[in-house]
Amino acid sequence: MLGAAWINGEFSVIAQHRGGLAGSWISPQPVTEIAGLTGALKAAVVQTGYNGNQVTLLLAHAKLTQRFLEVPAEQNAQSLRALERQVEQGKSFDGSARWVAQPTLPTKTAGGSMVHILPQEFLDQLVSATERAGLSLVCVIPASEGVRNLVHAVPSVNDEVLLFAAALPTSTLMVLVDGGGTPLLVRSAAESWTRDPGRVTLDINRTLLFVQQQFDRTVGSIWLQGADAAEKSAGMAAHFQIPVRPVSSEHDPLFWAASALQFNSKHRLNLITREQKQATSRKVVLKLSAVMAILLLLVAFGLSGYIQYLYGQETDMLVKLRREEELLKKRHTELQSLHETSTHQEFFLKEVGDNRQKPLHAWFLGYLSDSLPIELVVTNVVARADTNGWHFMLHGQVQPALVQLGDRNTEEPLERFTNSLATGPFPLVLQQGAVGTAMSSSIASSSPSDWASRLRGAPPTARSASRLNFFVEGTLP
Repeated sequence: MLGAAWINGEFSVIAQHRGGLAGSWISPQPVTEIAGLTGALKAAVVQTGYNGNQVTLLLAHAKLTQRFLEVPAEQNAQSLRALERQVEQGKSFDGSARWVAQPTLPTKTAGGSMVHILPQEFLDQLVSATERAGLSLVCVIPASEGVRNLVHAVPSVNDEVLLFAAALPTSTLMVLVDGGGTPLLVRSAAESWTRDPGRVTLDINRTLLFVQQQFDRTVGSIWLQGADAAEKSAGMAAHFQIPVRPVSSEHDPLFWAASALQFNSKHRLNLITREQKQATSRKVVLKLSAVMAILLLLVAFGLSGYIQYLYGQETDMLVKLRREEELLKKRHTELQSLHETSTHQEFFLKEVGDNRQKPLHAWFLGYLSDSLPIELVVTNVVARADTNGWHFMLHGQVQPALVQLGDRNTEEPLERFTNSLATGPFPLVLQQGAVGTAMSSSIASSSPSDWASRLRGAPPTARSASRLNFFVEGTLP
């Protein structure tokens, strides 16, 4: 909290942090206009190192006036209307007034109220000046309330009435209270007792008479607050029949600023209106709302940009996938065409392969050549594929040098040859009655035309010499 006192042009502050003194400052120059208050507050913040924002102001100013009204200050509608009516009738300025009422001791005839009145326009200017300094004015208290609290600093009894005379730069503020702190009257003298104690003495005597007449009370002592109070009290005591004493033997230049720290925004004499208090809170809320709105907008823009980026990425990916889809469809069409072609070729090859005759074993032909006895000559070989394998028909002759009719050795080479065919690695299943010999009167021609005729199954061209022919017929599975 920053406690500030603006007392008829003198400006002082005390900064408090967590209940301890953080710093203090007294303006070296008088602050006479509201326009200078903003600069004074800014300087105070710098000089004290204050890092908060709330300010309590103790005010003594020409625009702040006090009036004693014989109207009870109870918080009821009738009393409030009566006070408001008298304030409006008695104000000395144009425009609306901000006022607060303080109950006093009753007079001889009725209850009383001490009313503190300030132009609303001036109060608004105080709030604006504080806001321009980056602070919030939460409390404005009349300086007389700081003087009233001096009752707790001096010895007194409850029934005794005390008069406190506080020296201001150009005037004297007089506050009369009983020993319990209840006020009777607040008024100002046009001169300060530090400069003209005689005139102030005259105003004090008039005040004592007014209290005697209105309240039927006698003041028991007078207390001076301000510079040189101890020295001045001795001179002024000669003019009164009651004691005149200083509140303190040493003057505290920060008395007013320290008094400001004793009050808070809930004090009864706080001149800051409820609307102004709420306006400060509303401004804080509006600032927070504005910051939150900006943050939300930034987040929204960020999310929008990110979503737009993702949308662009998805769009690019979709275009890419469509291109790949077109390529895959084209490739699928090509592969499907190749598949149809290969299926057709496979079907064709299968049809051809299934209907094709099984190939003749080349090894069998080699074995046939190797197992043929030297005495025999194969002149015609017919091979035909059937369902059981290859069907062979071998035709040949015995060598001429071995042809001797009636010789028993004529059948022996053929027997060896057929045994080799039947028991070899390529066993030929000989058909019954398909092996034998015969005498021929001709010799097979070895001309190309004769070979072609034999392959077609036609009889070979005959010559004049006689030959012993043989034939072998069988199946190679």
